[in-house]
Amino acid sequence: NISGVQIPFLVKTTVGDETYNIALEDVKFSLPIARSVFDFPQISSEPLPDITALLNEIRVNADKVDEILENYSYTELRIDRERDAAGNLIEKSSEKRLLTFYKGYRINRQIEKNGKPLSASDQENEDKDAQKQVAEIEKKVAAKEKREIAAGAAGQPKGEGSRITIADALKGSLLTNPRRERFKGREVIVFDYEPNPAFKPQTRNEKLFALCTGAVWVDTATKQVVRLEAVLSKSAGNFLAKAKSGAAFTIDNELVNNEIWLPSQADINLQIKILFAGININNLIKYGDYRRF
Repeated sequence: NISGVQIPFLVKTTVGDETYNIALEDVKFSLPIARSVFDFPQISSEPLPDITALLNEIRVNADKVDEILENYSYTELRIDRERDAAGNLIEKSSEKRLLTFYKGYRINRQIEKNGKPLSASDQENEDKDAQKQVAEIEKKVAAKEKREIAAGAAGQPKGEGSRITIADALKGSLLTNPRRERFKGREVIVFDYEPNPAFKPQTRNEKLFALCTGAVWVDTATKQVVRLEAVLSKSAGNFLAKAKSGAAFTIDNELVNNEIWLPSQADINLQIKILFAGININNLIKYGDYRRF
């Protein structure tokens, strides 16, 4: 019941052999909506770029993004959810963590639990753990530099410990249906992707994306990804743990300080089988409070 109006929060539809569940988290009436939301892209004579070349540009920009990101701290609010008997998503628990970067590595410490600040003793333990993370990073960097010097090259090895980019993850996918759209008031290029049966993945991330279908939104001005949708088309994993097909996740980014697209929200819904036990994971992760050091 929303403002006296009965609203179905879960709708099940069956079409042939397919069943679709439509779940609503929130409903609001008569909110003002910016006219730009309904704008269509301007008809342009500019041809669509080659998607492979576009991914290469995204990959090059990713290095610049990582350099900029090291100057930011931000918070990550992870909300664990489950469905009740009526099919509504309800919040089970939440925790907020503060994330910063040090020499290319991520440091995190918890600052809230279920919407409340940690106790003084718990916060002290979190701060000590952050100090341990810094010490471990120093050891890793020193070990890498030692290996590089022994190999005849100076400096930190490139790529070790760095985050994988979406462009890297999609290199084993078939990229189709490029088109121009408007997203969050900006011109974007959208393309779909699906598994490439001829690709031989090498890393864990490549193996995961090699089984996914979905779509990617790329900002035309910054050549950075602003949204990603992915659905696992086949079960993935080994004997100990396996993610079932149908698992889905969505990542939305926001433009921060007009220089970098950073995560604003991730919605994860998947089933994992560990040995003979099944686990459902339904997380909503919200990122924010981006601040330059």
